[in-house]
Amino acid sequence: MLEYVVIGQTGDGLAGTMDQPRTTITYYKLKRDPGYLAIVRYTAYHPDGKPMKVGEYLYQDTPEQFCELEKDIEKALQNGIDASVLSAYEYEVFPVISSYLP
Repeated sequence: MLEYVVIGQTGDGLAGTMDQPRTTITYYKLKRDPGYLAIVRYTAYHPDGKPMKVGEYLYQDTPEQFCELEKDIEKALQNGIDASVLSAYEYEVFPVISSYLP
């Protein structure tokens, strides 16, 4: 597993407006291609700030899963759910993800 260590972290990006919850997206770039598109950990919080639910999803490297990843990330961030993304691809490959990152 050490072959897939994180070689870089793109800074946290904040999503949301005054009317929407503030959420965080963090992007971790893996050193080598692990054979899948990305793993994403989604974290939802109670109003008191404590984690309520955590889900981890693996997205295969297919066009359908690419679209699903982008859609899921956008939906999560718009609904107050944080996302941490691990992928061997540069974050600029993902238009929705890169739009939330600095």
